[in-house]
Amino acid sequence: MSEKNNDLVKGIQVLIVGILIGFLSRDLAFWIYLGTLLYYGGSGLWMLAEGRQTVMYSDRNVDYEARLAERREPASRMDNRSVRSRVSAPTPTSPTIADKIKSINAKGEFKCPSCGAIINPTDTKCRFCGSIIKESQINKIPLPTKWSNIEIGQTIRLTHPVEGKLSSPVVQRIYYGELWQERMTPDTPWTLTGNYFAGLLLKNGMYLLNWQGRYYLLDSHSALTDRDINRSFASPARQFSASNQTANVNFEYNGTKWNMDDIGRFRIELADGENQKLEAGAIGRFIHASRDNKVLVVEDFQSGGSGSDSARTGHKIEESAVEF
Repeated sequence: MSEKNNDLVKGIQVLIVGILIGFLSRDLAFWIYLGTLLYYGGSGLWMLAEGRQTVMYSDRNVDYEARLAERREPASRMDNRSVRSRVSAPTPTSPTIADKIKSINAKGEFKCPSCGAIINPTDTKCRFCGSIIKESQINKIPLPTKWSNIEIGQTIRLTHPVEGKLSSPVVQRIYYGELWQERMTPDTPWTLTGNYFAGLLLKNGMYLLNWQGRYYLLDSHSALTDRDINRSFASPARQFSASNQTANVNFEYNGTKWNMDDIGRFRIELADGENQKLEAGAIGRFIHASRDNKVLVVEDFQSGGSGSDSARTGHKIEESAVEF
């Protein structure tokens, strides 16, 4: 029994005794009642004040713990909020490589100096007679340093890590412009770094991709939804970004464990070829991951753009594995 309950029992007992004594002496009963009132009245006021103080202290405790919990919030979670807010940062509105080519084409027809056939102003080699065109307008346009001289319809020979020697014509060509931010804030615009990379879709369904010093031969393709991306890739990508891409981040996709290698953003600079639905100017994010010699490339396009979200898997290869 608590101390407060003991006082209550004693008070009742004293009250009963006072009533019995009242039958013998009213004066004596009066002093007993008065003493009881002073003692237990003061005790009640003290308990009331003590209870109020406890409640106030408890409230302060809750508020303090809440504030303390905020202060203890992991830096990665705070960084994640920053990462998510960067999605709304402005993206480039400057002309794409495709826009620049259209501008040159609009000025008139260009002819091969050797055979006289009408050619594209960006051609470095005549597709009709094979002669080299020295005065190409292509010098005025920034292009990928690798594979930019490969044309639609050109046959590519490559060495597949599993299937060996293969050859297939190019049916689609994509140029990517790398984007970056000077500061990782939602108000800092994304700008082009000046680095451009090429992707080539072959008729046999394989996709060749160069990014920086990496060369990928991707032979499996799956369409993704926003739900797929949020479930499988969003959390590890935020974790990797919050560490300035230094953390060893592993995640699972389609039953396979992958290690995060690189993430970033890009703008499509040029997209042409058969049944091409992607349009120049589309903004997207990428994830590159690997496991041994296997690679995973995820492309997540900004809402409202022409790109389709996808995951491609394949192999990491050497530049020498591709011949043209």
